[in-house]
Amino acid sequence: MKIINRMVRTTAPLGAILLASCVGSGTSEPPIPTSPQEVTASDAPTSVAVSPTTVTATTAPVDVPVETGAGVVSVPPGQPVVIDGVLGEREWDGAVAFEMSDGATLWLMYTGETLYVAVEGIDLGAVNVVIGTVDKISILHSSAALGSALYEPGLAEWDLAHGFRWCCRDRNDDAARLDLLAEEGWQANIGYTGTAGIVEYEIAIPWRGASMAVSSIRSADDTGFWPLELSASAREQLLGAPPDTRSYDTSAWYTIEPGNN
Repeated sequence: MKIINRMVRTTAPLGAILLASCVGSGTSEPPIPTSPQEVTASDAPTSVAVSPTTVTATTAPVDVPVETGAGVVSVPPGQPVVIDGVLGEREWDGAVAFEMSDGATLWLMYTGETLYVAVEGIDLGAVNVVIGTVDKISILHSSAALGSALYEPGLAEWDLAHGFRWCCRDRNDDAARLDLLAEEGWQANIGYTGTAGIVEYEIAIPWRGASMAVSSIRSADDTGFWPLELSASAREQLLGAPPDTRSYDTSAWYTIEPGNN
């Protein structure tokens, strides 16, 4: 697994998020955005050292294997992020980053009770960030629209509390995303906005000590995953329309904890 520190990046100026009202909704799954532009690679970053149980920053580039299902990621503190699909200049400085199985980069950072997540890749069509605690598993999806699905503990497996409820299809309707943040505790940019291949998340649902996994999707045959060590069955659990029950094994995911200020 490769883990790198976020360095200074020069890109387009940050956009402003407008305040207004009303989350839209939909019932069918949105299409994956088509014809994305190529994502420009960032300057070569430094790496961080990884032990089998914890991720900590260092200045020397080191690649160390991580034991499956035993990882604890110490998420570094940072500053608030504008959720516009653009990795603004110095905006993600200090974030920890991981290589996903498809070569995309996953960035993690937090401020206060808010977790910031970004996925940076080429030809990204959709992203699922999955957060698991003892009492719920939330699937946070961004593609042509935003939608979340929720699982709760059942007798033997996880039971679907609700499937995806779509909103925020309009690239110019920032107010709908802010309403989603207020109502469900998260928001993201959709795939048609910002820099092609970049999806940013703001997550305010309880995440400290939660388990986390991520999938990136270009097509049914072209997907990426984090953690890298997930089995084929564990990867399948991060894709597709959510069934009524699922046998999630969150021990195969990484536990995320806030690092020191």
